[in-house]
Order: sequence, then structure tokens, then C-alpha cells
Amino acid sequence: MKKEDIYNGITDIRADLVESAGQRRKKPFPWRGVVAACLALALIAGGTLAALSRGSGRSEAPSGYTGGDASEPPTKPAGVSGGSPGSSGSGNPVAELCGAVFPQAVPYPEDERDAAAWEDYQAEHRLSPDVAEALGGYLHAAVPALLDGSGNAVCSPVSVFTALAMLGETARGETRAQILELLGFEDVETLRAATAELMTDLYNDDGAEVVRLASSLWLRDDVGEDAYNKETLATLAGDYYASAYAGTPGTEEMDDALQGWLNGQTGGLLRDSVEKVKLQPDTVAALASAVYFSGKWHQGFREENTRRMTFHAPGGDREADFMNGVFTIYYYPFEDFTGVELAFELGGAMRLILPREGTDPRVLLKSAEARDFLLSPDLNGTVGREARVSLSLPKFDVTCDADLIGVLQSLGVTDAFDPGAADLSGLAGLPGEIYIQTAIHSVRVKTDEKGCEAAAYTVMMGVPTSPPPPEERVDLVFDRPFLFSVMEEGVPIFAGVVSEP
Repeated sequence: MKKEDIYNGITDIRADLVESAGQRRKKPFPWRGVVAACLALALIAGGTLAALSRGSGRSEAPSGYTGGDASEPPTKPAGVSGGSPGSSGSGNPVAELCGAVFPQAVPYPEDERDAAAWEDYQAEHRLSPDVAEALGGYLHAAVPALLDGSGNAVCSPVSVFTALAMLGETARGETRAQILELLGFEDVETLRAATAELMTDLYNDDGAEVVRLASSLWLRDDVGEDAYNKETLATLAGDYYASAYAGTPGTEEMDDALQGWLNGQTGGLLRDSVEKVKLQPDTVAALASAVYFSGKWHQGFREENTRRMTFHAPGGDREADFMNGVFTIYYYPFEDFTGVELAFELGGAMRLILPREGTDPRVLLKSAEARDFLLSPDLNGTVGREARVSLSLPKFDVTCDADLIGVLQSLGVTDAFDPGAADLSGLAGLPGEIYIQTAIHSVRVKTDEKGCEAAAYTVMMGVPTSPPPPEERVDLVFDRPFLFSVMEEGVPIFAGVVSEP
């Protein structure tokens, strides 16, 4: 595929593109040069507090907390050359075709008493009521499913939402309908606008809190000109801030570029896991989205008050480092749990639920009361009591991996994983040519006396629903006498030899 065409498809204003584009010719995806013809929809999504994962946690103190001093992640992957359309070719560095332009955050008011500036700052990070309401249904359905199982579990419903929204852009028919149903939107245009608003409103880098959302598109550079749907590429660039790169999947150069992008956008928190992310030689395209979060507590814990205490785990008691502090805050007493909210500087908070003794937290998630406290946009109307709260919270640094397919299937997104039903023709190929075979997730969340830092990614890989054509090519030219037969019900009703046609 010519990079000029990809670049134009991504960077052109969609209105102009739609006006000038004719009906796209539907034909099988050109698996030319592709061994197993795999569309790797690597929806690599991070979470503000992490994304789905299960596994064992580590209680030792995390190191390297960056807080608001985290360095600016690069928008261009390490080792990537270019920045303008050009030939990359096999073995050459990956070319950047289109760089995303990230939102410009409203600066934190220099004078907190400036009411107008403060209102602008708050409005910048406030979702519209329609988007917040639509997210509510998804959150109440998805979070209990994402946290189901045993042992440690963390999830970022925002990262999963964004990943599915991007997948929805590539899907058509019932495959798209199932995604829309789960996410709570009637059509992809409304979902697209809501996702763009979500990404813009969450984006923040004011020196005390960092929430960075980034997306990217990874294309192979040796397929036909009509391989990719240019309108979809333009949408991913315009509404999902998706930078675009092209190269040769399966090469060290392209793997290094993708891994560099992931590490840069996740603050380097997941380096061990990122090393395993590789594009196979048969990869046709990859979509990636990442989120990095770093925030300082509004009222921090004093390190000298941290001490070893007993944590009563299901598998038996264990010693852990507990942060201890006394804060004048609201606490929320309910019949089956007590809730509290720890604010980050300049906005945001971590909500904590302490179940009544003997109550399983996962059982508690079946309660609308607990879900509302955990997931509602704000706690307005929730009855709380202001008090001097003595709080003991264990430090944690949890790194986990999980398979998402079963979870998403239980939530009604089934066709994307079914080779007989998947329709991902919105990006490339024809309906039924590609389905999602693998959906894995890696996440790390850590807290300490200063605050919280987290990052995650999700990878969804698609493969062809049937074996690709064999690589061997045979040319048969009947330019000399030949035999033929005409068969009917297994009987050669005609047979002959052609010496002179």
C-alpha cells in the first residue's frame, strides 16, 4: 500500500474525504505476502486505575513513584524514523505517517480565588450529563464481570470502553451492534462523539496529576492500495487521537517501535510485559490505545507512620506495610460496608469500600448501593458524615494478566470472537474474513504514601476465519493440444482432445 494514500486517508478532513470518495469496492483482503493473514487488532488500552487483571499482588513498597513529575512520554516511538510519508520497506525503520495532536489542557488556575478560571478548569474535566448517563449502564454491567473470579483483580472500565469503541469502528453488522449494546449507545456516531469527549475530558497534565490517553495505528506497507478503509483510518485519527505508523510486521524494527510506543505512553510501568508484545509476520494492522495515570494524594500519608500490620487474606493472615494517617474527611456508613474517598491534588479521587466483616467484596458488588458508591460520577446525595478519620491502608503494587474473551462474551460481545459470525470489514477485508482469536490484558497499579501510579494495555489479535491461499503459484497456459471431459453426476458425458481450438 502506498504510504501517501494511507497518510492522506488519515489526515484528510473526513467531510472532504466522504464527499470525494466513491463507493468502496468490496473484495477479499489482498493477503499478498502474508503467511497466515492475521489482522491483529491490538487494542492496547491502559486504565486510570488499571485494567482487567487477576493474579498475586506484592505488598512491598513500590519504588520510582513519579507523581506529577513524570517525564513527558514521547508521541513518536523510540527508534522510529520519519514523520512524513515515505517508503519503509522490509528491514528499514518504521515510518511515522501521522502524528496525533493531543488535547490542550486548561491550566490550573494560578489564583484559586479566581471563580471564572476555576469554573473553566472544572468544566474542562466534566463529562456532559448525556455521556455520564450512558456510561452508567455500561459500568454497572461491566465492572462486576471484570472483577469476577478469585484473588486480586483490578480493572479499568474506561480502558475497556475505549478499546471496544475502537473495535466498534472496525466492525459492521451484528458484530458492531453487540458492542454498541454493551457500551450503551444506539449508533456508532454517538459513541464516537462520546469517546472523543471522554478522552479529551480525562486528559490532564497540570503538574500534580497526569492522565494521558494515546492511540496508534500500525499498518503493513506491502499490501494493495485498497486494502484499508480510508474513512475508518481518518476516524481513528480524528476522534481517537491515533498516530499512524507503517512498516514490516515480524521485524525487529517494527517490534521495537511498537514496544517503544507502549513503554513511552505507559510511563515504563509495564516493561516486562511489553517485551512480550510482538507483531507476527502475518499481521495486517494493529490498533493500540494506552492510558497512564499518576496522581498525588491531596492529604498524603507520612512515611514515618507506615508500619507492618496483619492483613487477613482469604488464604490466611500475612504481614504487610500499612500507611496510617488521620484525616478530616467524609465517611459513608452503609449497612454492609463503609465507604471513604481519598482525594488527589487538584481533582480526582480513590474511593475505598470496606465490607462488613465476613462479607465477600465480590458478593457486595451485586448490591446497587455498593456499585453506586464505587462508580457514580459524584457522591452528591449520598449521606456522609464528616469526621476525623483514622485510616490504615496497605500499600500495594499489583501486576497481573488476564484473558478477556470469556468476560466480553459473558457481556454479550460474542460475534467478534466467532469465526462464523465476525464482521470486522470496517477496517479491511470482507465480512467473515477476520475474527478476534486472542484478547489479553496486562496491568500494574501501585500506591504509596505520596499517591497512585497505574498503567495497562489490552491486546486483541485477529486471525483469518479460513486458511489463506498457499504461497506456491502455478501458471497453466493451455497453448498446446489438451484433453477435456464434461462430467454429470460423476459420469463423463463428453470427453475429447483439442488439437486446434
